[in-house]
Amino acid sequence: MTWMTAPSGYPNPNEYAEGDVVLDKTGAVTGRLKMGRVSDFYRKITVEIDSVTGSEKPLDNGINGIGHEDWSTVFGRVGFDVKVVPSDSNIDEPSGDSWSRVEAHQKMLEKRDSNDVDAEWRYYMLATKLNDDNAFGVMFDNSATDSDNVPRQGLQVSSHVVTSSSPGWGAFKNMRYGTVKGAYLRTALHELGHAFGLLHNDDGFDGEAPVLDNSFMNQTGNAVGRSTAASPFPDNIKWNHADRNLYQLRHWPDVFVRPGGVDFGLASNQNPPISPVDTDKEFEVPDLELTVEPLEGHAEVPLGAPVRINLTLTNKAEIPVTVPADISLKSDYTTGTVTDPTGKTRGFQSLFYFDRAEEPKVLEAGQSTSTSLTLLRGGQGALFPVSGVHKVNIKLSWCTGDGLPLSIVIGSVTVMVTPPLDKSHAAAAHKLLTTPDAHLVLVLGGDYLQDGVEAIKQAIKDKTLRPHFAGTEAKRLLKKAFDRRPDIEGASTLLSDGDAVLSNEEKEKLKKLGATV
Repeated sequence: MTWMTAPSGYPNPNEYAEGDVVLDKTGAVTGRLKMGRVSDFYRKITVEIDSVTGSEKPLDNGINGIGHEDWSTVFGRVGFDVKVVPSDSNIDEPSGDSWSRVEAHQKMLEKRDSNDVDAEWRYYMLATKLNDDNAFGVMFDNSATDSDNVPRQGLQVSSHVVTSSSPGWGAFKNMRYGTVKGAYLRTALHELGHAFGLLHNDDGFDGEAPVLDNSFMNQTGNAVGRSTAASPFPDNIKWNHADRNLYQLRHWPDVFVRPGGVDFGLASNQNPPISPVDTDKEFEVPDLELTVEPLEGHAEVPLGAPVRINLTLTNKAEIPVTVPADISLKSDYTTGTVTDPTGKTRGFQSLFYFDRAEEPKVLEAGQSTSTSLTLLRGGQGALFPVSGVHKVNIKLSWCTGDGLPLSIVIGSVTVMVTPPLDKSHAAAAHKLLTTPDAHLVLVLGGDYLQDGVEAIKQAIKDKTLRPHFAGTEAKRLLKKAFDRRPDIEGASTLLSDGDAVLSNEEKEKLKKLGATV
């Protein structure tokens, strides 16, 4: 290639070269390569930050002089040109101090200053006092809450969650999070990492060996758990991404990183992967037993209904075993598959992905921990789309240490899906099976998912499916939505028949919302 003056439009006219592309064997010229320097940075982003009254905006780590960190210093290492826009500071709170993901997403659509993702990679951050996930922060703009189908634009940080009394917090124990400025800024960077498409890198779920270095994509709870009073969090933060995350941020295709690209979790170093999962990275724990059972009395369910199953993890060993504190579908640890009568297998996992202080749980000898799952859809569609026997496989996976394989426990159960009983049942089941948002209403509630709400309402009108969705509709009615106040009377009417099919977790949720179950 030969250096020459760049054509008009290149920002650095003296840093430009051209050359012929020549075939080795024949010497024939097959094309011409042109290369010009356009920037000192890999990528350019804008981060708009709104906050409610009383919540700090995460702008720096609170240190002046040596050790100072802010958005510019961090992204200078990443190689991104970053512009931070501190915007509104008086965002109204739709339902009090704690925000749901739905509320955060709706507020983003309402308040962000601009939204042309082809002209500007703009990410929206909302600082609130608390969130409904009890997390330090969440990236709320994916899957269930991405109502405008432009994923990975929005994230939230919680200023009023209180740090634990763990020794790993050192002098920062039992403090309001917004005042722990280093940890607060790091959470903002962590959630922005999710908006870039990055997964947690300390639990093996990104397909790589865990990195335990307190870099940005380490989970805060795990980092605190590894910290000590002598080297507390956030003093021991690595103010950078791990090496493999830096490579991904710099060299992944735009569609993996940019807002509005692929949905969260779909980016990969090979897309699709070119090799199967390395099973040598997994170790099935022999003395842990995972019992999977259908909800009592409901091993058979009508077509279109969700399947409710109970999980019990029991330590059969004579010594304590460390296990995940949460084995529900609100955690990253629980995944599964459903195989239908035709042999087709579909997967499912949590709709959520967030950073919260969740330390492992010690299960004493003979002790058990339990939860329940309500299954309807997964990433490949309806999990129970036909009548017949379905096999449900559940897998718990968690990391026990740096360089160690993932610990796993597996359990399974079969359920029978019965065919439609009449035209009403067939029509309602058809509507449910072909409406993805019905699943989101089941998980989240929310009036804004209109197609899903209509599918649930049609199920409520059918005598066969009504008991299976009465709790779902009651939960939606009990939650305030925009200008609609909680409808306690309507929810009570739905539950008054006494035949509602509910898991223990669903019963507890309804009780917290004010229902009599």
